[in-house]
This record gives sequence, structure tokens and C-alpha cells, in this order.
Amino acid sequence: MRFKILVVSLMAMSLMFACRPGPARMMPRPHREAKPAMPATPPTPVSVTPQTAPEFTGIYKHLSLAADAPAIDSTLYLNTDGSFKLIDEYVGKATNTQVGTWAANTDGSATITTTGQLDRKFDKPIVEQVRFTDDTTTTMTVEGDKSSQWTRFEALVEDYTKETYDPKAATEAIQARGWAGLYKAALPAADCCGLDITLFLNADKSAEFRSDYLNGKAAISEVGTWTASTTQTMTSTAPVTVTVVITGQKEQTTTAKLQTIQLVLQDGILVTTKTSDILPDGRLKLYSADGLIAPERAAFAAQASVETPATPKMPHYPKHLPFWVRFLMLVERVCQHLLDMHFSGHSLPDDFKLPTT
Repeated sequence: MRFKILVVSLMAMSLMFACRPGPARMMPRPHREAKPAMPATPPTPVSVTPQTAPEFTGIYKHLSLAADAPAIDSTLYLNTDGSFKLIDEYVGKATNTQVGTWAANTDGSATITTTGQLDRKFDKPIVEQVRFTDDTTTTMTVEGDKSSQWTRFEALVEDYTKETYDPKAATEAIQARGWAGLYKAALPAADCCGLDITLFLNADKSAEFRSDYLNGKAAISEVGTWTASTTQTMTSTAPVTVTVVITGQKEQTTTAKLQTIQLVLQDGILVTTKTSDILPDGRLKLYSADGLIAPERAAFAAQASVETPATPKMPHYPKHLPFWVRFLMLVERVCQHLLDMHFSGHSLPDDFKLPTT
């Protein structure tokens, strides 16, 4: 009986535990993929051009020697867009303009690629390297051509002697040749790049005063006449003056009022006096082309003296040789000289005689 009661009790307890609620289970949820975000409106693409070194950008000047002209007045434009323009004015003759591109290099130099002239393209571009001569970014030279020195125009406005000016050479040239010649000056301009001034004092006493604002427009040329003190008085204490009378612009009628530029020579530089109508009291300083080119001329002369071979010496006949041997050697020289003159088309002089020993 007890056994039955125990079995019944165990069965009741089993049913009770089986009917208890189990731990709650989370129902599996279907996997939901994240919705892609709506694409934002893409920004308008901006054309980015490689940045060129700002220290090279600017206008440069160079005055150099010319074989068939008084000088070559050159202006180099290195533009911010990577283009360049070089204007070479053969003073008194033609003007040559070259164009191309330029880019700065990581080694501190810049590459200038000349692609052609204004009216034609070169078959093969000309590539050159330029580099500043010091840390001031004032002057730069073309690699392999030390005589080609380019000076930033702003530096010339402050001091034109940075173009390597030789006042002694300028004074000596004026003393030897007179005042006729080419003179340069640089002034600031209010609305653009600068004012490049050129004064021509011609041998026929005519004068031209040219003002170039370096803005791509034609230069303003004013003409007139000039007179000057004699060059002999330059060594005296009395000032030597040059007076330029401007009568009007080139190819136009004369102006209603004449303008006078009075200049005095000071240390090889023409400087305006108090009585000058244009830029008086030394506000205009004109530098002679002879003084500007003198350093380049000296460099060429030094290079030529190094490269010129020594003049061969005439053959020397030792006196210990017998007389007849020396005589035959001399006759050989004379015969060779006669043959050279014959084949070159020269006729012999009537009084030609054998040189005596």
C-alpha cells in the first residue's frame, strides 16, 4: 500500500514539473539588410592645375650684345598659368617674339620649353634650365650660359645697377663716342607691371623717349631733339648736361606744349635736374647701354683669350747648321709662299726679292 502511494506521489510530482513553463525563448527574426543611404549630390569637379613655384613668376629683363645691332633688349614673361613669352628687340631693327611653357623643378630650378614663335611652331622644342644665382630670387641664369643673366623687373625699379652696371665703362664710352646711344630706366607703374623706359639719343640729334608698361600693349614713343655739353668738359668741375626736347608722339603732330628733359651725368648715370619738366630732381635715372653690356663684353673677351690658340712662332734655323743647309731651307719657304699666292689668285709684286740671310 505504501509502495503504491509512493509511486502515485512520484508520478504527481513529475507531472507538476513537466507542466511548469520553461524559460522564455526569443522568436527568431528575419535578417534585415541595412538600406543603402541615398547618394549625396557629388560636388562640381574643379580643374586643378599643378602649382608652379611662385618665386619664378614675374617679368625679367636682360640687355645683351648683338652682332649687327647696338644691343638686344630682352623681356621675359614667366606667367602664373605656366606659359612664357620672350621678346627680343634688336635695337633699331627687328623684334623677335618666342613663346612656350615653363615649370618649376624639385631641385630649385625651372625648365623653359620654347615651342615656337608667334607665327610659327618649331619642329623641335628648345628646352633650357634656369636657376637663381642666389637666395634673393632677384637674378637667374640659363644653365651653361653664365653671361645670360636675367634680373627681375621689380629689382631694377629699386636699383638698376643690379643688372651689373659698369659706370666707368659708360663714362669712357661717352668720352670716346659722344652722347649718342641707348639709355635704360625702370620705374613703378600704378595700374600694372612696371614702366620700362628707353631713351634713344641718335647721331643726327634726334631723340626718342619710349615708355613700355609691360602689359602687352604697344609702347608709347615720343620724339624730339637733343643737345649736350661737350664731352671734353666731363673731367672738369662744371656739370655736363643733356637736354632733350619732346615735340610730340611718334607719327603724330607736334604737341601744344613742348616738354624738356634735362639730364646731368653723375657717376656714369644720366640723372634729371630740378629744371626738368619730366620726373625732375633725380626721379629719373638713365643707365647707358655701354655700362650695362660691359660685364658681358668683358666675359666674352676673357673667354676668347683663353680659347684662342697661341700664334705659331716662325721656324728658327740653328746657326750651327751649314750655310748651304740654311739657304735651302729658306728657299723652300720662299717657294711655298709663291705657290700659296699663285693658287689663291694673287699676283706677285714686281719688286719682289728673295730675303737676305
